[in-house]
Amino acid sequence: MIERYCTKEMSEIWAEEVKFALWLKIELLALEARMNLGEISSDVYQRICEQARFDIARINEIEQEIDHDLLAFVNCVQENLDSDIRGEFHNKMTSYDTEEIPMVIRIINSLDVICLELERLQLMIVNKAAEYRNIIMIGKTHGQHAEPITFGLRLLGWADAIRRDVDRLLQVRKEIAVGKLSGAVGVYGELDPRIEEHVCQKLNLEPAKHSTQIIHRDRIAHVMSTLAVLAGNIEHIALNFRKMADSDIREVREPFGKKQKGSSRMPHKKNTIVTERLCGMARVVRVNCLVALENIATWEERDISQSAPERIILPDAFHLVHYMTQKLTWLMSNMEVFPAQMTANLNKTFGCVFSGPLKDMFISWGMDAEQAYRLVQEKSFQAMEEQADLLSLLQKDPTVQEFLTSDRKKELLECFDPWRGLKHLDAIFSRFGR
Repeated sequence: MIERYCTKEMSEIWAEEVKFALWLKIELLALEARMNLGEISSDVYQRICEQARFDIARINEIEQEIDHDLLAFVNCVQENLDSDIRGEFHNKMTSYDTEEIPMVIRIINSLDVICLELERLQLMIVNKAAEYRNIIMIGKTHGQHAEPITFGLRLLGWADAIRRDVDRLLQVRKEIAVGKLSGAVGVYGELDPRIEEHVCQKLNLEPAKHSTQIIHRDRIAHVMSTLAVLAGNIEHIALNFRKMADSDIREVREPFGKKQKGSSRMPHKKNTIVTERLCGMARVVRVNCLVALENIATWEERDISQSAPERIILPDAFHLVHYMTQKLTWLMSNMEVFPAQMTANLNKTFGCVFSGPLKDMFISWGMDAEQAYRLVQEKSFQAMEEQADLLSLLQKDPTVQEFLTSDRKKELLECFDPWRGLKHLDAIFSRFGR
C-alpha cells in the first residue's frame, strides 16, 4: 500500500517485523508442544527460546541467495543457535506450518481494528440521525422527486448498513479463526496432531478440521468478499452524499478547511474530494476480492499461485477499508447540513410530490381509479411546466369541483402536509432505540 493511504494501526499489524516475530512465536510454540510430548528435552527447548532471534537484513540477504523467504528466516534463526540444537528448530515442519497461523492472526487483528472503528461510526451516524430526525427533505427514486422523508431517516439507513457490516465481520472473524500444523500435504507426517492442538489453543484458534499444506482459501475469499461489501456500503453512502452536495442541490457539504483549496483553476470551488476518493477506493477493494476468489482453486494439496497475490491484496485491502472507514467517520462528524435548502428542494415541484395521497383521496371520493390517476398526472405535469401551484390548479379544475364539498376542502389541503406520510417515523426510529 502506498504511504498516502496507510493507517497507523494497519501498518503495525502488517509490518515485516511483526510477521517474522509471529513466525518465531509459532516455531517456539511447536517446540513447547514437542517438549510436552517428550520429543525434545526441556533443556533444548529453553536454550532455543533463549538464543532464537532474527535480523531482517540478514533474512533478506539469505533470501537473495536461496530464493525462499521462510527458509531464509529459519536459517537466520539457526545461525544464532548452538550447533547441537539447530536441527530441532523447524524440525518436521513445512513452510506453511509456520506461515498460516501468523497470516490468520494478522487478519483477525485487522478485522478487530475495523470492527472497532465501524461500531464508533455506526453509533455516531445514529446520533446524527436523531439530531436530524425531523428535518424534512425530498426522497427520490430514479433520481426524481418522489415523496417526503427526513434527513434523519436517510441517515438511519446508512447506520443500519454499517451495523450489518459489523455483524458480517464478526461472523467471518469466527470462520477465519483456524490454524494448521498438519505437514506438507495435511496428513501430519512426522508431526503429532497434538502439536497443532497445542499451538492453536495457545492462540485462541481452532485446528482446521481439514487442511492440505494450507488452510482452504475459501476462508480468505470470504474475508475479502466481506471487506468488499463493506467498501460497497461506504461507496453507497459516499455516492449519495456527493449527489446531495451537487451545486444544484446543496443539501450537505464536505468539511472544508480555512486554508484548503478546491481547484487549481477555479478558486470558488469546494469539491467533494473525500467522497469521490471513497468511491474510487471501493473499486480497488472489489478487484482485490476478485483475486481472492481466483485463489480458491489450487492444484491438489498445494501450489503457490495464491502466495504472491495474498502478500499484496491482504494488507492493501485492510489498509484501504480502514482508511475508508476512518475518513467516513471524519466526514459524518464534520459535515455541513443545510435544512433550508432541503425545504427549498422539497418545494421545487410545486406540490407534485403529494400526487400519491391526492390520487388515493380522489378514489375515496368516488372517482374512477384511472380517471383519478390521469387527473393528478395531468395537473402535476402542468404545475411543473408552468411553475404553478398544484393545489390551485386542482381547486380550479371542473372535475375536482364536482366532488369538492365544503367538508372535502380541508381534506384536500391535508394532502399537501409533508408530515402526512411520515406518521410512522417514530416506529422506525424506535428500532434503533431512539
